[in-house]
Amino acid sequence: MFRHKEHRLRSNRDFQMVYQKGRFFASHLLVLYTLPQAKTTTSRLGYSIARKTGKAILRNRVRRRLREIVHLGGSTLPLEGFDFILLARQGAATATYRELTTDFDRVLLRFGRWHREEKKTGG
Repeated sequence: MFRHKEHRLRSNRDFQMVYQKGRFFASHLLVLYTLPQAKTTTSRLGYSIARKTGKAILRNRVRRRLREIVHLGGSTLPLEGFDFILLARQGAATATYRELTTDFDRVLLRFGRWHREEKKTGG
């Protein structure tokens, strides 16, 4: 899932749309931004690691870890009609893989609760 280029959120315009119009679910190390997309049948995912996190080597390590976490545990993300941004907070650079995985599960749980409620209410 999300391994193919067509499943990536890349353009600044798309990122800004998700940031401005979407919802977010935060934990200590990660923030998951999400925006429903009615016009598409696939979900797209983008990663954002701030420069505050550290030098490029650290940011790339965090990005690689997040990609692997999503690849292994991202099956609980809906496969249809959402744009996601996974933002790493400053502490993510010094966090262990296990801590990142736990935080990813935490934001997914929060998103899942909201998603189920939205389906129930039809909103």
